[in-house]
Amino acid sequence: VLARALADRGIAISTGSACSTKKKGDRRVLKAMGMKDEIALSSLRISTGETTTPAQIEEFLSQAEDLFRGLKT
Repeated sequence: VLARALADRGIAISTGSACSTKKKGDRRVLKAMGMKDEIALSSLRISTGETTTPAQIEEFLSQAEDLFRGLKT
């Protein structure tokens, strides 16, 4: 739900590890780290790169906060 809502706002995040983006529901990396299934299945991957700007990070945080506040109401 959150990944789709952010995508609708032009922000791309993932629900899987970088090495398994084509395998829906694959959480091998998190499970290998000892995460329980219910936690691993509710995880999101947020990546940045050398070209990511502080303004882009602030925009992501602002959009995510806005969505979280909307979930509480």
